[in-house]
Amino acid sequence: MDYDKVIISGQRRFDMAIRLETAGFSKDRFILCENDDEIIETAKNLNDRVFGLCTYTGMMNLRKALYNKGYAKELWK
Repeated sequence: MDYDKVIISGQRRFDMAIRLETAGFSKDRFILCENDDEIIETAKNLNDRVFGLCTYTGMMNLRKALYNKGYAKELWK
């Protein structure tokens, strides 16, 4: 798989990092974030396309943070 960085966040971010490393992802490419603001700032600084894999609740919270910062045009559709 071709990827530069993996941003991992949420209450179980350390567990997810272990699972991804076990699956063959390089832990040197992991970026662990504590909150949505840190995710957004980290993604902005990557200057590349970013894909998000979120739980429903995580997606709703991240979407709200993106909207509040002006990165999402609509909060809900």
